[in-house]
Amino acid sequence: PPKWVPFETPVAYKLYECRDIFKGIMAETTEGNIPDVDRMTGVISGSDAIILRSCYEYEAKWIELLQNLHQKPVIPVGVLPPKLEEKYEDTDTWLSIKAWLDSQKTKSVVHVSFGSEAKPSQTELNEIALGLELS
Repeated sequence: PPKWVPFETPVAYKLYECRDIFKGIMAETTEGNIPDVDRMTGVISGSDAIILRSCYEYEAKWIELLQNLHQKPVIPVGVLPPKLEEKYEDTDTWLSIKAWLDSQKTKSVVHVSFGSEAKPSQTELNEIALGLELS
């Protein structure tokens, strides 16, 4: 871990992950050409507290570290439930997807999900697709 992390941890980014993250946060945005990292730094330094979507049960050491680094209260609000989505049971879209899935051979379909926060690049999607084709 970095020297400023005072505890042992297996959490670490691979070099290519660091490059992707920094490429994203250091890029200038369309609003005032201010990189996201500068915008976030300004917001944190001008705030009275930091509220984040986490909980002590999962990340107590990290929450305490964040509080020590920024010298302000960190308030974990827990793991928030997702918003209720519409039910797809009767929509034409779901019925056509279900019909297609039902027509496939058993164990011949792979479901790939990235969650709501991951936004793979086109190159990454191509690599994943190629890997799936080769498997």
